[in-house]
Amino acid sequence: MTLIERRALVAVVDLDWDDVVNRLSGTAFLVSGKQADQDPYAALFGTVKSKDARQMGPAKAATFGKYTVARGEGLAHPELEALLDELKTLSDELIEADTSRDEADIELAMFRQTNKELARAIEQEVAETEIAILTAAKGRR
Repeated sequence: MTLIERRALVAVVDLDWDDVVNRLSGTAFLVSGKQADQDPYAALFGTVKSKDARQMGPAKAATFGKYTVARGEGLAHPELEALLDELKTLSDELIEADTSRDEADIELAMFRQTNKELARAIEQEVAETEIAILTAAKGRR
């Protein structure tokens, strides 16, 4: 998979993750009787709101997702089980996609660094050759 494809995969999984967090937040709010200070909403989104979670980068989002799933499983609300399972799956996929993208970024950076080193070595060889030619016949230009 190319770097561009890996970046696109992170974006797609992140959008899916955002969607499930939004749906989980709404469902938890309804199950809580539309009371933000009641469980399960308070336990899941009392400190970090859905809107804020959806602004997180992939690493933080996946960590928040795993934390939220653990909290949600402890509450044992059947209305939330499917969404929590989906969030767990997407959090794992987000970590995998983000790691894959980072590996591709590192490979590209290493390739570019190798090219820079090679270009520098070639420039040095050319410079040494030109100087050797210019200094070989003194007084002639």
